Amino acid sequence: MTTTTSPESVTRPGISDHYEPEDETFTRTLGLRPTAYSDDDLKSSHPDQRPCPPWCWVGQQEEYGHEVLCGNPTNATHSMAGAPHVLASLYEGDRYQADAHGHGRVVMTATIEVHLDQIGQGDPTLTVCLRQHVGRESRYDEVLRLTLTDADELSRALAHVVKVAEA
Repeated sequence: MTTTTSPESVTRPGISDHYEPEDETFTRTLGLRPTAYSDDDLKSSHPDQRPCPPWCWVGQQEEYGHEVLCGNPTNATHSMAGAPHVLASLYEGDRYQADAHGHGRVVMTATIEVHLDQIGQGDPTLTVCLRQHVGRESRYDEVLRLTLTDADELSRALAHVVKVAEA
């Protein structure tokens, strides 16, 4: 019988200090879900095999799967790729030396970034973040976490205030 050390046993007190491969076989014969998952980012490896929402970038790629996250290993985290960034002109930017191709200097502006995520089959959430470049470092602060209803109402309120201000 081969005994290997599991990552869980190293970081969680009270857990057996070894993992027996035979335990997994026994677990499967009982019809139980596995207690360890490969984190190889293959679609077939993730325990959540339910379909992705249509905007999830992983669902649009055959070769990629969802990462198994320690905080919620049995639910896929769906994320949208390619949301536009908005210039945050009232915040300081930073100047970098030549870009990767050796051309001139580049000024990195502060941006407002919106991320669309969903855990498993739960409700989607929007996270609004402010990214600032300070002293050659990028600082990334979560500012708001919103439901779709919250975000819709905020966008209507902002549109109204902008319309009033422009009048």
